[in-house]
Amino acid sequence: MLYNISNDELELFSFHLKNKYFKDLTNSALFLFPKREEVFLYIPKIEFDNLVKRKNIMMEFMEFLSLINFLKEERFINIIPNEDVGLSELHIMRKDF
Repeated sequence: MLYNISNDELELFSFHLKNKYFKDLTNSALFLFPKREEVFLYIPKIEFDNLVKRKNIMMEFMEFLSLINFLKEERFINIIPNEDVGLSELHIMRKDF
């Protein structure tokens, strides 16, 4: 999935999450509450009720976060802070929103 990122242009991380990651990950969404410093991963009931599917979705998401953290630490990617993000009540990472 990360190989689709262009080396020629700056691509916002939130755009990548919203339009690429959560587009392909079952039917999930990520809800971020900056003021409360909370994050919720939405998994559809069908996947949530199946323990194996739920575990696989959670593992895939944690692996993705670990990869992003590794890439950031090794300076392969830069995550540029945006102060306006903290002013919002809610951000939804999903292509449909």
